[in-house]
Amino acid sequence: MRVHRLPPWRRQPGRAIVLLCALSTGATGPASAATDGVREQFRRAYTAFQSGDPAKGESLSEGLEGYLLYPHLRYESLRRGLEKRGVEPARAVVRQFLTEYGGTMVGERLRTQWLTMLARQGRWPDFLADYAPQPKTPLRCAHIQALVAVDRAPESLEAEALELWMTGESLPPECDAVDDWLGRRGALAADTVLRRLGLALDEGNTALAQQLARALPEWDPPLLKIWQDVAGDPQKHLGNPLLRADTPITRAIVRSGMERLARRNAGKASTEWQKRGEGYQYSAAERGRIAANIAMAAVRQEHPDALPILDEVPDGYASADLQRAQLMAALEHRDWSRVERWTTRPAAEDMNASRWMYWRARALQNLGRQDEGETIFRQLARERDYYGLMSAGILGVPYSFNHRPLPVSAAQVDTFLSRPGIERARELHVLELDAPARAEWTFEIASLDKRGLMEAAAAAHRLQWYDRAIASLGKAKEYDDLEVRFPLGYTDVVERYARERNLEPAVMLSFIRSESAFNELARSPAGALGLMQVMPATGKLTARRIGLSSHTTPDLLRAQPNVMIGSAYLRDMLDRHGGNLAMAAAAYNAGPLRVKKWRPMRDCIEADIWVDTIPFTETRRYVRNILFYTALYEMRLQERVRPLRERVAFVAAESNAPASCGAGPGLAQAGHGWP
Repeated sequence: MRVHRLPPWRRQPGRAIVLLCALSTGATGPASAATDGVREQFRRAYTAFQSGDPAKGESLSEGLEGYLLYPHLRYESLRRGLEKRGVEPARAVVRQFLTEYGGTMVGERLRTQWLTMLARQGRWPDFLADYAPQPKTPLRCAHIQALVAVDRAPESLEAEALELWMTGESLPPECDAVDDWLGRRGALAADTVLRRLGLALDEGNTALAQQLARALPEWDPPLLKIWQDVAGDPQKHLGNPLLRADTPITRAIVRSGMERLARRNAGKASTEWQKRGEGYQYSAAERGRIAANIAMAAVRQEHPDALPILDEVPDGYASADLQRAQLMAALEHRDWSRVERWTTRPAAEDMNASRWMYWRARALQNLGRQDEGETIFRQLARERDYYGLMSAGILGVPYSFNHRPLPVSAAQVDTFLSRPGIERARELHVLELDAPARAEWTFEIASLDKRGLMEAAAAAHRLQWYDRAIASLGKAKEYDDLEVRFPLGYTDVVERYARERNLEPAVMLSFIRSESAFNELARSPAGALGLMQVMPATGKLTARRIGLSSHTTPDLLRAQPNVMIGSAYLRDMLDRHGGNLAMAAAAYNAGPLRVKKWRPMRDCIEADIWVDTIPFTETRRYVRNILFYTALYEMRLQERVRPLRERVAFVAAESNAPASCGAGPGLAQAGHGWP
């Protein structure tokens, strides 16, 4: 694999970084507004509060009243002593703080804590006096309870309460009073309870469904025992004679039992559904959902009858999950006739429409309807996504990247950066207090419209807060500015290890963009760390393999050691898989042992089929992104953009040499839809 030479403007990363830093601070703002002494005093005070020493924190806070981060110290002082003070002594202090800082991040955080305390003590007049709309369910329920308690319930309150109540999830204990109030008002009629019961079943919340069933007039206590039996052994107990009566409760029990049986054995569930389903007056949507759940379970279980079971799903029921299952099963079996028949229907709302139409075109092509397939490929080739690039490769036409800069001026960015919340975020960033800096930023952009989010993205990009720029663009659903969406960050480190590992910079940037969006301090829920999201155990093993004896886990939260180790692991994944970027990406995401299981048993599989039949949804998307992002980064680096078919046309069985798949490296055999 060759190492790409970078264009001249890319060969002085230090100078570029200095220039960007100069642009990011500007002539005004927090970077020039505070002295090092003030910042150090704040840091010590803040650390004292965080360490549980409020007396020291209070003492160190004196003299910082004019500093823009002083509200954070006030907040730390108040929140830690709130419960000890009690409501009466705290009321005046809290209300003064809310008057001064209401609408800011720390102000609204204190309000939430204060309201929680008031609700717990039933101090409803105080609660209502200080209430502002809250996002979390417990305080929304407390607000309803407060209005009822002081006899100030508006006519619209019942509708608001029902909106909260109508969920398939179990509500927190704070909402019990709302449930009781709705019951006393007669708002929980049988049809209303049944609607929520259906939602509970959709969420797999059988316990809530059983609880709701007891409130129905048709409820018969022996049915609870039957429901429990069906949940434990659905195949054995679905035939209970007491379930033959067609009532809302028996339908709920049978539906729940069918879905439980499907998770264990989709074939048996399909047989039971064909035998028993017609005996109940399910709606068309309910029938579709049950049949689809059985069919999707058959695909997950790789059941030999998955395709005919998928055929049993009614035509009118086409969820995105079902369509994904259809593609997976049909592609596994190269059943192009079914792909063509199923894709005649439009893509569901949450289905990737490009993916759906790409496979329709591939099916048409494999069925000998070349002109129809080519028409679709030409439409898709204009799209800037993985399937657009794949379609362009099939046609042999250039990729369409369609870069369009954000319509945001430098003056608008300056104005955005002068917002108080953003100034606080910047100052916290200077102090290396990453968590509160991010919290300030997130709070500030939470209520922005599309125009504001575009300004936020441009501002974050100027500050080199690339992950926040990318997130803001995503929230705005604005995807055309490729310089902001695909930044050239940490290029000095990338260039160094691209040379050392014989990796392409575009590939490395693609992995960093996919893994962390260039957030050096990123931590995943699974524990992966840093720019290339290296797991600590993987980091230790890789560090040992490359002779790095001084490695520690915290090193992974710094760019240089993270990329040094992550690039070595990536090089290893590429070497293990014959340089196949799709397989290496899958191994990087899901582990090499899983990829070994996913390889074909014999012969070769076209790469697009292999990628779209990876069993893990996350890995499937990840591999597509890596391939797509690599092409984009080649464009960003002003390099030749290699067609994806040159990178990976086939996936070979472990016993096969990759070259045996086609006429040469990366070249596909004729007749498979590849040029």
